[in-house]
Amino acid sequence: ATLYRNIEPQVQQAVQDQLNAPRSRAAQNPLYPLSNFANLAGGDLTVTVDLTDDIQFKSITAYVEGERGGRFNVGGGPFAIIFTNQFGRNEQWTQEIQLNGTALDGALQFALGGFYLNSTINDDRQTSSEDGFAPFFLGARGLRVQGGSDQFNTNDVTSIAFYGQTTYDITDSISFTGGLRFTDESSVVETIGFGINPTVIGGTSANYVSCQGPGPENTSATTVANCRPGQNSTSFSNWSYTAGFDWDITQDILAYVKTSRGFRAGGANVFGGAFLPLTSFGAETNTDYEVGIKALLLDGRAGANLSYYHTDYDDII
Repeated sequence: ATLYRNIEPQVQQAVQDQLNAPRSRAAQNPLYPLSNFANLAGGDLTVTVDLTDDIQFKSITAYVEGERGGRFNVGGGPFAIIFTNQFGRNEQWTQEIQLNGTALDGALQFALGGFYLNSTINDDRQTSSEDGFAPFFLGARGLRVQGGSDQFNTNDVTSIAFYGQTTYDITDSISFTGGLRFTDESSVVETIGFGINPTVIGGTSANYVSCQGPGPENTSATTVANCRPGQNSTSFSNWSYTAGFDWDITQDILAYVKTSRGFRAGGANVFGGAFLPLTSFGAETNTDYEVGIKALLLDGRAGANLSYYHTDYDDII
C-alpha cells in the first residue's frame, strides 16, 4: 500500500495519457474490434390517372425505415481504447401529388404539386467507456474511471411544400422555363443523458448514477429520477425558384441561361453541454447561375459542351 501511494500520481498520469490519446493511436491495436451494421426497408405506391388527353394526375406515397449500429473508438491509446456504442433508427413517410399537362396546343407544359414529409429519427449513443486489451486491460471499467455516459436523442421533422413549374415555347426556337416552390419545415429535438456506473458496461437504467443531459432544467444536483430531456423547436419557411431560357440556334446547337435558388432547413445541435440549452443553427440557401452551349458535330458523331457555372452559398454550416 505504501509503495502504491508513492507511485499513485505517476500511475494516474499514465492512465490519463492513455485515456486522452487520439483515436488514431487506439487504432494501432491489431485487435481493435470495429463493427457496423445497417438494415433498410421501404416501399412506394404510384398511382396515375389521365384526367384528359392533356392532363394527368399522379400520387406518390412512400415509406422507409432503417436502423444502423456500430462500435467506434473515440480515443485512448493502444491499451486503453475507449468505445462508444451507437445505434439509430429512423422512419419516414412521404406523400406527393402532381398535376402534369400541356396547353395552348402543346406550347405550354406545366407541373403543379404538393409534398408532405414526416420523419422520426432516434439516436442512442451508449457506453462511452469500455475495456482495454491484453495484456493490461486499461479500460475505463477496470480502472473505475468516471465519465462514461449514455445519451438518447429524438428528432421529429415535418415538411410541407407546394410548387409549380411551366415551360412556354415563345417561338419555335426559344422557350422559357420558370418555377416557384414554397416550403415550410419544422423540427422538434429532444435529448437526455445519464452518467453511468464505471464498474458496469451496459445501458440499463439501474446503472445510471447522475443526470448529465442538456437542458437548463437540470443541474449537477438533479437526480436521475428527476432528469428532464433538453428540448428545442425550430421552424423555417422559404420561397425557392428557377428561371431560364433555351435557344435552339440550329437543330444541332442549343444555347441556354438559367438561375435557381435552393434551400436547406436548419435545426438544433443535440450534442450540447450538460445542463446547457440546445443550440439552434439556421437555414442554408444557395443561388445558382449557369450559361452554356451544347452542340452536335460531324452529323452527330461528336458532341461539344461549354458552360459557366457559379453558386452563391449563404449561411453554410
